[in-house]
Amino acid sequence: MYGMVNKAIRDYITEHYSRAEWQTALNESEAPNDDFISMQQYPDEVTISLIVAAAATLGKSVDQLLEEIGEYWISFASRSDYGPMLRASGNSLPEVLENLDALHSRLINAFPELKPPSFWCTSDESFHTNDLPEEQNSIILHYVSEREGLVFFVKGLISGLAKMLNTNCRIQHIAKKADGADHDEFLIEYSSHTE
Repeated sequence: MYGMVNKAIRDYITEHYSRAEWQTALNESEAPNDDFISMQQYPDEVTISLIVAAAATLGKSVDQLLEEIGEYWISFASRSDYGPMLRASGNSLPEVLENLDALHSRLINAFPELKPPSFWCTSDESFHTNDLPEEQNSIILHYVSEREGLVFFVKGLISGLAKMLNTNCRIQHIAKKADGADHDEFLIEYSSHTE
């Protein structure tokens, strides 16, 4: 993965926990140091070892930490040089989700070794729950990646995008590749915040 991802992990832990806990996790990981270069490719094993070591240091499950970092990723990316591109991806949660593949296509120019996941959306009213207000909508986000084990990161990304767009959402993982499905699917029920 690119150094930008490792920087986000570092920044999340130092901002939301402490520099000391980050240092402990770094020392337990396979990363030689934390001078990550955003545009440099690092072995996936380095990133995975950082997450595993950080989760152990913080007393969290790997899945819980991945979800937290996924949500943080959106604010982290928004503050980067790629923030305008992210914000230009749409004005609503469904629009941004529909444009994720197009966003990744544009990023390949800057990150030529990028191996992005693929996302697409469908609508299926049969999943819509009865306890939602009438103004609530639902969409199914389909997710395919050659990397295993990142579904909680994706769940966090969805939450981060919803926050960025001032949208309430509830996310359910309704189809799991780990359980034999062709790919992962998330049911996202959403509505705009009301003041």
